[in-house]
Amino acid sequence: MTFGVEGVPGWGPEPPAEKVLHDIARAGYAGTELGPWGYLPREPDALSALLRRFGLALTAAFVALDLAEPDAWRRDLDALERVAALLAATGGERILLADSGDESSGPSPGAHGASVVQGLAAAAEVCARHGLAADLHPEVGSAVATREDIQRVLDGVAPERLGLCLDTGHLAYAGEDPLEALVAWGPRVRHVHLKDVSRDVLDFVRAHGLDFTGAVARGVFVPLGTGDVPLAAVVRRLEATGYDGWLIVEQDVILRPWDDPAAWAGSGREFLRRMGV
Repeated sequence: MTFGVEGVPGWGPEPPAEKVLHDIARAGYAGTELGPWGYLPREPDALSALLRRFGLALTAAFVALDLAEPDAWRRDLDALERVAALLAATGGERILLADSGDESSGPSPGAHGASVVQGLAAAAEVCARHGLAADLHPEVGSAVATREDIQRVLDGVAPERLGLCLDTGHLAYAGEDPLEALVAWGPRVRHVHLKDVSRDVLDFVRAHGLDFTGAVARGVFVPLGTGDVPLAAVVRRLEATGYDGWLIVEQDVILRPWDDPAAWAGSGREFLRRMGV
């Protein structure tokens, strides 16, 4: 659950970190990702103490790099280094690597293929030096969004260096079937983001040419089990293949004053409980 904490202008007010962690723990979750740099403490002891206070594990961090050109992603490796150092010192397990482009400003999907693969390979090496796993995180509208884009990266970086974060929402938004993706890339899937998508809203978004922020504002991502992503089938497939990693419940939202993200987080946890998770 993002709780509106995106570190992106125009995505609404960010609630205090302690309230967010309290609500995550109260909903019954066991861990959380780091979130935008600086939202949670940047000092390892302070971060560890805060997470212990709420009984939460630190699972992963999301880092986007400008993969369009080598000079750009080399500059972004410095930011990756500081995140990796913090995770390594606080029990984090992995870093999710993405392209920072988006529908309005970034490279078009499939563009700059060689630079994308090179940048992700270099970023995965940084993670490995800190004792962390690295996973590709596809992003809507970026240079890695579709099955073709993802396959190009997975073919270009060794499996022992780069896994895949299966994000059901971003895949569905890009027109891909998350279940088919899981079947195709099961051995590379080492982290999972569960999101649900309203097909009706997505159809409206496409018909009216809305960008990703506009789609989120329109409510394209909905509480787990209320949309059109085959989440139950995805979870069953994960269980059948022996997946033993984290299931991170996500719902990208732009918070309005009357919204209650804690209730949405709770409904997502209840959805998984009904499936025996």
